[in-house]
Amino acid sequence: MPNTIITFNLCALIIAASFLIIFLIRQPLMIFQDKVFLNIVVATVIIDLGSVIDSSGLIRSAQGLFLLRNIIIALFFYTMFLWPIYFAALFNFKLSLRKLKPAIIILVLAISALLVINFFTKSLFFIDQSLRYTETRLFKTIYSVALAISFITATCFFIPARGYASVENTFIYIFVILSCIVALLVENIFLNEEIFPLTISISIVSIYFTMPAPESFVDRMTGLFNEEGFKKLCAKKISGKRKTYCIAVCLHDAKIVTAFVQRDRTKMVTEIKKRAFENLLKNSLIFKFFPGTYLIVLDKEDENFANTVLKKAHEIFTNFRTGKEKSILIPATVSLICCPEQASSTDEIKAYLMHILDKGIKENLSLVKSQDLPVETIHFLFNTQNLLNNAEEEGRLKVLYQPIYSLKTKTYDTAEALLRMTDKNGNVIGPSVFIPISERNGSILELENFMMNEVCRTFTERHLGSYGLQSIGINLSSVECIQDNLRDTINGTLKKYSLPHSCISIEITETAAGQASESFNANIQALSQDGYSICLDNLGTGNTSLKKLMSIPFNIIKIDKSIVIPSFSGGEKAKVLFQSILDITRISKAKVVIQGVETAEGAEIVSKLDADYIQGYYYSTPLEEDEFEEFLKKNRLPGSI
Repeated sequence: MPNTIITFNLCALIIAASFLIIFLIRQPLMIFQDKVFLNIVVATVIIDLGSVIDSSGLIRSAQGLFLLRNIIIALFFYTMFLWPIYFAALFNFKLSLRKLKPAIIILVLAISALLVINFFTKSLFFIDQSLRYTETRLFKTIYSVALAISFITATCFFIPARGYASVENTFIYIFVILSCIVALLVENIFLNEEIFPLTISISIVSIYFTMPAPESFVDRMTGLFNEEGFKKLCAKKISGKRKTYCIAVCLHDAKIVTAFVQRDRTKMVTEIKKRAFENLLKNSLIFKFFPGTYLIVLDKEDENFANTVLKKAHEIFTNFRTGKEKSILIPATVSLICCPEQASSTDEIKAYLMHILDKGIKENLSLVKSQDLPVETIHFLFNTQNLLNNAEEEGRLKVLYQPIYSLKTKTYDTAEALLRMTDKNGNVIGPSVFIPISERNGSILELENFMMNEVCRTFTERHLGSYGLQSIGINLSSVECIQDNLRDTINGTLKKYSLPHSCISIEITETAAGQASESFNANIQALSQDGYSICLDNLGTGNTSLKKLMSIPFNIIKIDKSIVIPSFSGGEKAKVLFQSILDITRISKAKVVIQGVETAEGAEIVSKLDADYIQGYYYSTPLEEDEFEEFLKKNRLPGSI
């Protein structure tokens, strides 16, 4: 036997075996297609090993060689059956294992029957006395038909999928098919050469380089696919012509889940994954987009099936609890999204998820129906999300400053920084719209970093301290307040602009303070120790206990206008409530800011109260940087209301 055959087979074995080791160490995303691919690789390694033994002449027995050839041929036909299944999964043709098992059993029985018949009749192949392997014409016919069926089946999956199959998947399909055809032609032209095993090994390696890396596409906490995993595995699918149904699951209070996970990570993750998702539907892909927000991509294009799964998901998550003892009820909202009718991109999916969560929380809904998801609202959220992406680079972010009047000094010695964003036509998008979106997609950290730098730059370059301004308040989100590097980031920014820490007041809303975690409290305590004023913003808008609020070292407390304005109308209850809150804030010895003063009458009433500052449109609207500097110049001398 020519040495080149041994060389080809040995190269094929080394490549396939090395790849198998790398594949197992790497632990790729083991979805259905990867499991099929692993079966192909293992079978290929065994085939290549058998081919090396066969071509090396190590076996001197005709019976031994005959048995070895039986194993090689059985595995070869098995892989020919697996390749179309792999490409079907690659092109998003969801195949059920339940339906495939009978086909696999029939295939195994058919191959076994042929090999048993061949053992007695030698009608397919045989080993002669000189230990030479010979194939009959019948075997070559069966072999050619099997290959043709494999190629045709794979092509049948590829043709309807080519419009939305990724470039990598298309390349791999064409490369594998052409390589196999070329290898077969070479073997038929040069009858003594066997390069088909080497071709398969090279094809396997080429597929490896297009497979996603697990660390990039899996959420570490839950082990579920993340947004990047969704883009890789489903982006093309949801934008195609065929319908794809997705179940959205949005837990209302992700912080409860996070806190529970921190105490008993394994327990909570197991419950969310296995008790909820895996029992819900085993053959579907599950993605985590935001904390507590998940998307299940169904494997059938059947609306009735999708509604059945939605009903089951609703039953599971309506009374979803953590643990068995001392369980915590986690309210959730589920909904059905039909792609591409309702959403045809990852960003649109994210917009739907945010709208479902917001609607579920605000209206206390456990199920949001498709008709309750207005397309106009989704598109608005989607467009806002896109506008956030390049807002800073395109100059569509700006910081406004609202002066705050001091009742003690009769000057404007402090102010609040307010972030504003415009669309590409210059239309203002309110913070109540883009801030919640930025908190969910993670861009809030970039926005607040921009705001901190802008405030410090303005304070330094315009010498605002020379006009009597002592500090500017910057509102930090709950997301920012739990960052490990928060203290270093803020300190670094002020050091960059050579500003003392007293120039910045850290403002936290009552809602954020009420949800404070250990890391949140630790960060605020550290900033307070560093000399920053800590301000409680919008007191009266949340349901936070006073005990919780008093555990945070607030230097300033702002009473929200929702409490202030009703007290001006003359209602006795409103006045009593307002005065009670004012009295309570005094217990903390923090300075008090009254917000929402918009009229002279309101200003006169507030000026007689035991407060320190007044903020509202009566004194000043939020101002551009230039206007703010001019305002401070004109009002730096003591004045009166």
